Amino acid sequence: MNKDNFEPSKISYTKSNFNDFKKPNSMSEIKIKLWTPNKIVIQSNLISDNFIALSEVYYPNWEITSHDIDIIQINGLLRGFVAPKGNNTIIMKFNTDDIKYSSLVSNLVFVFLFLLLISTYLLTYRRKLNDIL
Repeated sequence: MNKDNFEPSKISYTKSNFNDFKKPNSMSEIKIKLWTPNKIVIQSNLISDNFIALSEVYYPNWEITSHDIDIIQINGLLRGFVAPKGNNTIIMKFNTDDIKYSSLVSNLVFVFLFLLLISTYLLTYRRKLNDIL
């Protein structure tokens, strides 16, 4: 990718359009400061806007929270983004709202079914009690 004859437009594709960027040069520097399952922190010192590709599977719930940067799907599998020039700390986080909402719905359904089960049991017990008396 650092070779002068490398042309990403001929070798790879993306599902969205993005701003122009320049090839990195020897003055550009990218370091991964933190890499966890739900958060990635990248320190960049770039002369110009550069395209950063991560060897991470693209998933729509990932977002860059530190800057207004879109995550781009690369080759239908990986993710990347155009990092702004200058010295930046880019924070990429996994948005867990889907998990929170589905967990809430699941818990509410469980409570409802549990109450339905208890009420059915109590009604059955009460009928049996009335039949005995």
